[in-house]
Amino acid sequence: MVLNGKKVALDFYSTECPPCEALAPKYEALAKEYGDRIVFLKMHRQENRDLAVSLGVTSSPSVLFFDKGEQVGSILKGDIEMEALVKGLEGLVGEINHVKFNFEERRDLRGKACTSGNCED
Repeated sequence: MVLNGKKVALDFYSTECPPCEALAPKYEALAKEYGDRIVFLKMHRQENRDLAVSLGVTSSPSVLFFDKGEQVGSILKGDIEMEALVKGLEGLVGEINHVKFNFEERRDLRGKACTSGNCED
């Protein structure tokens, strides 16, 4: 499995999920910054429900961190701030980079797909 022997950040996302859409540019920017040390993966939660449930993921977005196949740190859920992502990544690589990014948070609450920062089934 890809998680074995590597440091991995895994983003479980959903479609029509404003918090997932807000997370995407942050996650992509951090993948460029940390990509030489961490594998960044994205997985559609509904299409991978069994794996998500086995990892304790019940809402989107959820970001998990793995080191050599073992889950480490906290699961980040909902309206995930850049600072929380950086903290999780720094914990994974064991250093502090003081990475600063500035993103405009987008909120497009279409219908009732996401009402409180999480997109739940």
